[in-house]
Parts: sequence; C-alpha cells; structure tokens
Amino acid sequence: MSVVLVVLTIVQLVSSLPKGYLGTGEEPTEEPLPPTTAPLANLEGLLENLEGLLENPESLPENPESLPENLTETPPTTAPVYGASKDPLCHKVEKVEWVDHCEDYVEKTCYTQNKEECEPKAFNNCTSVIITDVDRACFKVVEMVCSLEEHIKYETVEETYKVTKCTRIKDRICDTIFDVTTLTKDVYECLNLTSPNCYLEDKVLDEVTCTHSVEFDCRREAPEHSDGYGIKEVVCHQKPTSHCYDVPRTVHKENCTEEVHKYCEKFSNQFPFPQEKQNCHFETKKICEIQGRTRPKKAKVFTYSKDCKPVEREICDTVEKKRLVPTCDIQDRFVCSYVPVEQCNEEAKQYCQKDEKIIIEEVCDIKIDTSYL
Repeated sequence: MSVVLVVLTIVQLVSSLPKGYLGTGEEPTEEPLPPTTAPLANLEGLLENLEGLLENPESLPENPESLPENLTETPPTTAPVYGASKDPLCHKVEKVEWVDHCEDYVEKTCYTQNKEECEPKAFNNCTSVIITDVDRACFKVVEMVCSLEEHIKYETVEETYKVTKCTRIKDRICDTIFDVTTLTKDVYECLNLTSPNCYLEDKVLDEVTCTHSVEFDCRREAPEHSDGYGIKEVVCHQKPTSHCYDVPRTVHKENCTEEVHKYCEKFSNQFPFPQEKQNCHFETKKICEIQGRTRPKKAKVFTYSKDCKPVEREICDTVEKKRLVPTCDIQDRFVCSYVPVEQCNEEAKQYCQKDEKIIIEEVCDIKIDTSYL
C-alpha cells in the first residue's frame, strides 16, 4: 500500500510540472517563458516530504486523505502552460444519439352486422261455423184408403107386406196414413281445423369484429453491400396481424307452424221420419127397418163391409238441418332470416421507436496529446 502511495505522489508531482522543465527532447519554443518561482517552491516542498516518506515508509498512512496537504493539494491552474503546441491535438470520438424511427402502416377494422330479411308467408287460419241447410226429405209409403162397400140382399116376406123404411146416418171411418214429422236431438259433431301456431324465440347471432393491423420487428442490420462492415442501421419488418372476436346479439324471431286441432261442438238438429196416424172421416150409411104388410113382397136388406185398398204414395217435406263446416282465410305472417354483412374501415397509423445513431465527432485539445486514445 505504501509503494502505491509513493507512485501516486510521483505521478502527481510530474504532472504538475510545466512541459519545459523536463527533458523531453523537444526544442524549446521561441516565446520566452515568464519567470516564476511558484512551481519551484512547490517542487522543493514535495521533494522534502517524499524523502521523509521514503526513509520511513512505515509512517505512510493507509488512507490517502491523511497525507500532508502539500502532497494532496492540486497544483495551481493559474500557472502558464509552458511548451504548449500551436496546433491543436485532435482525435475522433463516437457519440450516441437517439433519433425517432417511424414506419407507416394501415390498420383495418371490420365489423359484422346481421341484416334482417323478412318476407311474407301465407298461413291458413281456420275456424268453425254452423250453417243451416234446407233439405228435402221424401219417403215412399203405402197408405190404406178405406170405404164402406154396400151389399144388398133380398128377403121374401110372406103374407104380409113389408115396406122398408130407411134413414141415413153418419158412421165414423178411420184411415191409416203417414205424415212426416221431425224429432229434435242433440248432436255432438267434431272436425279438424288448421290454424297457425306462432311463438317468439330468442336467437343468438354472432357478429364478428376483426382488427387487421401490423406488428414491427426492428433490428440493427449492416447495409447490404458493406460486407459486414460499416454502421448498422435499424431495419423494421412488418408482419400483418389479424385479431377477431365475436359479439353475441340476441334477437326475437317469430316461428310459425300450422297445427291441426280437433274442434267439437254440441248443437240441436231435427231428424225427419214418417209417423203413422189415423185419418178419420164420416161416411153416410143407411139404417132401414122393415114394416110388415099384408101382401108378400121382396124386401131389400143392406149390409156393409169395410173395403180398404193400398195406395202407394210419396210424401215429402222441407226441413232445416244444421251442420258444422270449417271456414278459412289466408293470414300473412313474416318469416325472417338474418344475413351477416361485413363493413371495414381503414386507418393510417405510424409505429415509432427510438433508435441509436452513432455520430463520430472530432475533439481537439491544445494542452494534452490525445491521439493515442
């Protein structure tokens, strides 16, 4: 440690001397040196302290700050520079500057929006109604037409004269006939009806949003025709990137289907049928009595019998008959579909970064030769 301190002290002493005090072999300049005794006085003090330290090296302190003031103090800078060169001594120094390096690129953003397209579609909408038809009902029947058949018989009355005294009276005769009558009955009738069944359904549609951009890979590379020598330049390579994501959107879509359902209804209806009945009427008949006389005479005796003849007949009647029928109308409903439509926007952007730029500058000094640096 003591040897190092001694060497440092010698270097400090030599550097404080003017250039003309040492034998460097250079020719002295023509300019006269100004007479001064300050450097010599300092030199004598430094040499005395140095001799004391060399005779007793154990007295050197470990901390350089505890050295004598005349060994650690800086030589005065007001002293003139002796032996200075007229021409400055110059050397080149590399300096690093940060410059902005920007690259132009285009960022493309695409949005997908669903376009609704609806068109009408016809559906059958049916209901039931009760209609009344006028029906003509005819039946073929056999009627019995009856009458009284008169029979005359003669009787001979002896010894007396008989006179027939007759009177006419009405006798009730009934015919068997048929009439059309109706009977009201409850009818339960069913039929199939078609009607649209529509409902709203939540449908999730994915709309795609894409961003087309550029990533930059910047590196320092040597020029193409420099054979690996020269100052490296920053070269940026563009790499296209694409980023897409889905945007779910919920829409209400109406779905319609035709459904067939059974519809039943109870109503009253009239049913015709032939009904037998008696048609009674009065026929005239004679009632005679025989009165005796005293002379013989043939007397007539009247007898009657019922004579019925079948008569074929067609009987018809008009009746009202109800029935259940479907009535339908066309109902237009919208059927929608969704078509994705893409829309893109382009935006011009710049990617900038700080790059190192090495600048070689020439630094000159008239005091110290720096050409070896």
